[in-house]
Amino acid sequence: TAKFYFLAGCDTFVNVPHLLKRLDYFNHTEALVIGGNPFVHSCYRQKNQVVQTISYPSGGAGFFLSAAMMEMMYPKLDSFFQNHWPTEKVPYSDVALNCLAYSLGVQPSFVPGFWAFTPEQTLNNQGRLKLHSDSEPNTFHYVPPKSMYILDEFYVFQHVDRLANDNNLNELVKFTRQFVAAHYELLRIKTAECTLPPVKST
Repeated sequence: TAKFYFLAGCDTFVNVPHLLKRLDYFNHTEALVIGGNPFVHSCYRQKNQVVQTISYPSGGAGFFLSAAMMEMMYPKLDSFFQNHWPTEKVPYSDVALNCLAYSLGVQPSFVPGFWAFTPEQTLNNQGRLKLHSDSEPNTFHYVPPKSMYILDEFYVFQHVDRLANDNNLNELVKFTRQFVAAHYELLRIKTAECTLPPVKST
């Protein structure tokens, strides 16, 4: 059983090492919702009765549910969505889950590093100082596939540079071996998925 569960959009870039650092100060045995980039939305009872307006962590930028929170939520999910949440009118799963947590007496914990837009959009909308206010961003939302690779490459090089600058040889070797192993595993998967064109002799 996992200690924490992370929910995010399929167009969300996730920096896993940065993200996991955010959990250092939290206990999975407590009922927790952990995220950032707060939005505001109404919560409902019996589909159309507004019971409360809450501030909740954006699902696009991603948020965590602790194991204890999942244990509390799981028995209530079906009843909540069938009897209370107006799914067709408000099809926002992040809002719904946070409203369910609120109904169970749990308030979200907000931490930095969860960005609602791409780095470029964040820079244009909020400025360089705001974007650089957190040196270890967890996520960026609305990231197209090609940009995912660019961001991942950037942060891999950054991580390697940090390990080298710190003379942390053990971690550098460990990371390099993991990266190379993942690279060849992906090649094996690709080979199984498609046939490569034959090599023609000249």
